Amino acid sequence: MSYFDAKEIEIISKEKIGSMIRKTGKHKMDQQINENDKEPSWDGYIMLYSDEKKNKKSIICRIPIQLKGKEVKKLDNKFISFPIEICDLNNYFNDGGIIFFVVEVLAPSEEARIFYKFLLPRDIQLIKDEIKKEGQKTVNVKIDCILNEKVDFFKVCEKFKIERDHQSIAQVKNALPLEEIRPSKIEFLSVDDKFDIFNSPLYPYVRDEYNHLIPVRDVIEPTQIIIERYSDFIVKGKKYFNSYKEHRDREGERYYSFGDRIVVKGESITLEPSMGTVIERLNTIDFFVNTFSKEDLNKLEINNKKAGDILTEEKSIIN
Repeated sequence: MSYFDAKEIEIISKEKIGSMIRKTGKHKMDQQINENDKEPSWDGYIMLYSDEKKNKKSIICRIPIQLKGKEVKKLDNKFISFPIEICDLNNYFNDGGIIFFVVEVLAPSEEARIFYKFLLPRDIQLIKDEIKKEGQKTVNVKIDCILNEKVDFFKVCEKFKIERDHQSIAQVKNALPLEEIRPSKIEFLSVDDKFDIFNSPLYPYVRDEYNHLIPVRDVIEPTQIIIERYSDFIVKGKKYFNSYKEHRDREGERYYSFGDRIVVKGESITLEPSMGTVIERLNTIDFFVNTFSKEDLNKLEINNKKAGDILTEEKSIIN
């Protein structure tokens, strides 16, 4: 038996969306959500403005949205699967796209998690391509973007607008998948911060003979981004490395690595099993041994062996 009735879920969901847009919209966003599903396939709009005054002369665009709420006993961490009516998908497709929200509400605390997904013409076409059953009424859609205070949602909505402007219905219907496109330069739009792409999917494009951007019939969902940065690691006058890698996974965790699998997460530093050359591994062991005293290393034990002794033994074997 549900703790909340349908009306309460609707009210809570609208409150959660409104609050999060205020927190993440840089004071340049507003929402207009209808009462009691007055429109057939839409619940309202998100308004984007060019200034914080949000007057009607500074509107950038109006983005259609659909908002669904559901009571849950446990909040999902990564994604949800939600049934969407195919007739609604057709309406979204013909109208140029929508942002689809699902708000999970935990009873009785009203704690919530907001999931959202771009349903641009290309997304919808790919969903429709997978429908096999004739006369099917609904399709389950994976929704895996999470709106929280870490997300720059104004930038996310700007990306939606830019992608929508480049996805005409005719182009999307006739677009080819990546494997059928001759070797070409793939382009992506509106990626300012490389890590921000985790907040929305990537839509690849190619250029035709007239230098016009043509959408590809694929959407790319990144699982991890690695950026290599160049900086010398010098300890006691000796240079060990000239670069490090900055990582961020799909859950948003950021960490760093350098050498032969030295990983730094928060305040912890880990030496993982080797995947480099013998010379790289030897250099990495020397970095550990020369940076930390053997006494400090021997405070850590691995399988009842002191870490300093393990490194010394591994270096001896390599030599």
